[in-house]
Amino acid sequence: MVNQINCKFFCKILFNAYFCGMENAETYTPPLPSEEEVKWVRLLATGEKAKGVAEKLGLNKNTFAYKLQLLRAKFNCKNTTQLVSYFITNKYID
Repeated sequence: MVNQINCKFFCKILFNAYFCGMENAETYTPPLPSEEEVKWVRLLATGEKAKGVAEKLGLNKNTFAYKLQLLRAKFNCKNTTQLVSYFITNKYID
């Protein structure tokens, strides 16, 4: 899993180098999660289903599902398990 994440990061650097010029490739930084996003993923990491997390946060389940979809896209994760793994690997959550 770690190699896959490192590969994605390296591929983004190569993409920036090719399309944006070499000077921009070295300055690429991956996105950082907000405190709210960390809180959501921490709850998901406990094994709670998205519906349960939405209820705990006082959000509509569809609203939370949409926000979770955007969060997965932000960190280039295909599913919630991969998102939780990404947050643990990058030490955003314990």
